[in-house]
Amino acid sequence: MTLPNFIGLGVQKGGTSWLHAQLAEHPEVYVPQSRKEIHYFDWYFERGINWYQKWFPKDASKYKAVGEITPEYLYFEDVLPRIKQTVPDAKFIIILRHPVKRAFSHYQMIFQSGDGFNYKDFNDFMENHPHGFKRGLYASQIQRWFEAFNPDKFLILYSEELSSSDYETKETFKKIGLFLDINPDLFNLKNAQKRVGKARSIPKNPKLMKFAQTVRQKLRDWDLDTIAYGLKKIGITRQLLVSKKSMPVLSTEDNEKWMKAYSDDIRQLEKLLNRSFSNWT
Repeated sequence: MTLPNFIGLGVQKGGTSWLHAQLAEHPEVYVPQSRKEIHYFDWYFERGINWYQKWFPKDASKYKAVGEITPEYLYFEDVLPRIKQTVPDAKFIIILRHPVKRAFSHYQMIFQSGDGFNYKDFNDFMENHPHGFKRGLYASQIQRWFEAFNPDKFLILYSEELSSSDYETKETFKKIGLFLDINPDLFNLKNAQKRVGKARSIPKNPKLMKFAQTVRQKLRDWDLDTIAYGLKKIGITRQLLVSKKSMPVLSTEDNEKWMKAYSDDIRQLEKLLNRSFSNWT
């Protein structure tokens, strides 16, 4: 029976797609390829452990690290006890990002999916989306996990450092290698500078885009990931539904407003992680 010995917990829009891409190319690591985010511990837990196991190789002896990355895991409270019950010895990777920029990227993502038009602007999203602001309250989320697991079982990375330069990327790879007990020199540095998952344009027809997204999600729910991935790969929705109009841009005023709202949590986070976040401005 193969179960993961590490899990990427989050954060959403923090760089987990980048992390998955780097780990997927490392010969000593196995992460699922056909589905980047398994969502077992939040969406599909009732399907049982046999369903979860099918995402991992029956014989994992050639891999030093076997894992999965689902960025919602950190945030939703019912995930933690399920993971503790299922893989109590697992290690965890968390990528943190400037909370307002993370939230704005989330806003752009749902805007591109067709749901963003439900909000008149970013402030409306932060005030009325059930998770828009709360996902950026990192201190309380991490504290909850630190209380359930030894803090030594966590590797905290920072989005701003992932691929800002070859030096920073190499340092990140060293941290990951030491944490997962894999050779950091086997990461592909050339591909590490490519950032993925960035929303670039808005849909011509939000309702049609929303329908396309729903179809893709249904295919995943039915475990038809090959079809869902194929549709994404050939870019049907991008070609037919996405306009050339640019996405909304975060204003200085909105950034300052919401950073002030996050300030108490950031101070708590600095104490929790013994690190300054003065670069989050």
